[in-house]
Amino acid sequence: MSQASKPRVSSRRLSRIKGVQVLYQHELTANDINEAINQFDDTTSEGETPEDFKRLCHDVDFLKEIVLGAYENQPSIDEEISAHLSEGWRLERLPIVVLSILRLAIYELRHQPLIPPAVVINEYIEVTKDFFGEAETSFVNGILDVIAKKTR
Repeated sequence: MSQASKPRVSSRRLSRIKGVQVLYQHELTANDINEAINQFDDTTSEGETPEDFKRLCHDVDFLKEIVLGAYENQPSIDEEISAHLSEGWRLERLPIVVLSILRLAIYELRHQPLIPPAVVINEYIEVTKDFFGEAETSFVNGILDVIAKKTR
C-alpha cells in the first residue's frame, strides 16, 4: 500500500495505540511509567516519520492522561476485569496487550464522560484489530460492552 493510499489515523486513535504500547512496555520492564510515556512520546510506528507522528499525534496530553489514569486506577480496573472473566480465568492468563487495551478503555469509560461509550468501545475494538484477530476482538468487545452498561 502506498503512503498516499494509507488510511489516515486520528490523533486520538494513535494516542490510544501508543498508550497500549506504553502500558505493555511498563508491564514488561517495570520502568517508571513517566519514563515509558516519554519514550513513546518521541517514537514512530513502522513507516511513520517523526514529522508524521508530530502531525498526527498532537494530542500527547491525551496520551499522558489515559496512560497515567489507567496506571493510577489499575487495582480497581483489574478488579472489574476479573469480575467479568469466565470461571477459571485469571487476569494473569490474559495477554499483556489485551490487558493494556482493557485497562485504557475502562479508564476512558469511567473518566471521560464527554466521550460516548459507543465511541470508546469502537475505538478500542479498532485498536484491538491493529494487534490481534477476531477472537481477541470479540473478547474485548464483550468485556467492554458489559462494563459500559454498568458504568454509564
